[in-house]
Amino acid sequence: MTVKEFLMLDDMKELEKVKAIRKYVKPSNKIGKKEGKELLKIAYKDVNRVKDLYKQNKIIELIYFLTDCDEDYLMSRDYKEFIYFLRYVDDELSMILKLENKLNKADEGDELLVMRLEQAGANDLNQFGTLNAIDSLANGDLLKWKLIEEMPYEMVYTKLLMNKIQSRVQRKYQEIMIEEHKSNGKN
Repeated sequence: MTVKEFLMLDDMKELEKVKAIRKYVKPSNKIGKKEGKELLKIAYKDVNRVKDLYKQNKIIELIYFLTDCDEDYLMSRDYKEFIYFLRYVDDELSMILKLENKLNKADEGDELLVMRLEQAGANDLNQFGTLNAIDSLANGDLLKWKLIEEMPYEMVYTKLLMNKIQSRVQRKYQEIMIEEHKSNGKN
């Protein structure tokens, strides 16, 4: 069965089976000879586009984007390649989600800081989504946004993680210095 025939299936039970088995099939980053792009290696803005296409269930457009294949090529392929590739996309997006959760997770002991930031209205920035990260890396310089968006996702992620760790180290160092100053003042 080709991808085209598979997509024309009206039998919802058959489609539900495919969704169920997708979790158990071996992922493949290829559809025929067309190789899918690795999400960590593509531009930051492109990963965000892939996430949006996936959320909007625009799977065919997503596959065209990641493989650079055309409609005729994709529709003529065996549907199993399609399912294996979807599993690959699932795995890639799952990895990205884990990385982003690591970035967004508050460090142990930072509950008070998080609470203070929320009280100050930091959650209002959530409406800007990924622009917050882009603006942070651009040091607020709008002219640098496009440059950062074009950088590989892996590089952007690494810099964001490095900034998070540096911030934590600076905060802890500051706490140590305050405690040291207090203890020296008592003597």
